[in-house]
Amino acid sequence: MESEALALNVIGHNYGRMGDYGNAMTYMEQALVIESERGEDSIRTYSAMGDVLAAQEGLEEEAILMFLKCIGLCV
Repeated sequence: MESEALALNVIGHNYGRMGDYGNAMTYMEQALVIESERGEDSIRTYSAMGDVLAAQEGLEEEAILMFLKCIGLCV
C-alpha cells in the first residue's frame, strides 16, 4: 500500500508538471486516502499538492495553507 500511495503521488506530480492540475490533485487525493487509512505520514503528498496549487494563478493562499499543513505535521 505504501508503494501504491507513492505511485499515485508521483503520477499526480507528473500531471502537475504537464499543467493538468485537476488530474494532479485527483491522484494526490487518492494517495492521501491510502496514507490516512494506514496512519502514514502525508507530508510528501501535502507538499506536492502545495506545489500544484502554487503553480496555478490565484491559488496562492491555498498553496500557503497546504504548506503550513506540512509544517504542522513536522512539529
